[in-house]
Parts: sequence; C-alpha cells; structure tokens
Amino acid sequence: MIQVFIIALTIGLFLTIPAIIITGWIRWICIKQPPTISGILSTIALSLASASVALAVFTFVYARTILGFPFYDPFLQRIYRSGLVLAFLSVPCAVGGFWYPNAVRRQALALSVGMALFWILAMLHE
Repeated sequence: MIQVFIIALTIGLFLTIPAIIITGWIRWICIKQPPTISGILSTIALSLASASVALAVFTFVYARTILGFPFYDPFLQRIYRSGLVLAFLSVPCAVGGFWYPNAVRRQALALSVGMALFWILAMLHE
C-alpha cells in the first residue's frame, strides 16, 4: 500500500513540477516589482530549485544514455546528494521569501518543497 502511495506521489510530482517551474519563471519575467528582501529570497529559491530540476533532467537523460545506473552507484549517490542539497538550500530561502507579497513566492515554495520530495522519493526508489 505504501509503495502505491509513493508511486502516485512521484507521478504527481512529475506532472506538477514542470508547470510550477514554467509559471514561476514567466511570472518573474512579466511582473516587474521593486527589489525587496522577500523578492530576492524567492528568486534565489526559484533559482536553486530550478538548478535541482535541471540536475534531475540531466541525470534522467544520462541514465537513459548509459542504459541505467548500477545498484548503489557512487556517482548516482553524489547526484542524489547534490540534488537534495540544492533543494534543501532552496526551502529556507522560499520560506523566508513567502511572508511578504512578491511575484514568485508561491511558485518558489512549491517548487522547493516539490524538489525536496522528489529527491527523497528518488533515493527511496534506489
């Protein structure tokens, strides 16, 4: 039963994360606001979470190219650690930027938490 829940959560993340990242960067480009601490923290969080997404995409493409990673591959473990660090660094920035209105505060928080969950679930699948 727990495996079904984890798989459903993973599929949900695969569907929502691209939508969140696209809407977040479009809002950041289109809505011009004066720079505030809250806005800067949210932008940093969105950038770190986007880097985490890019690492996940490049890892997926690389894994398909080499026909998969061996079980407990050290290189894959370093990728997991790097992705989790990026996601966990973005969460406090997103929380700090969430308290005052800015263009991307909701997207930054959702993407940060979503990527942290993604990396945790990816490690559980190992």
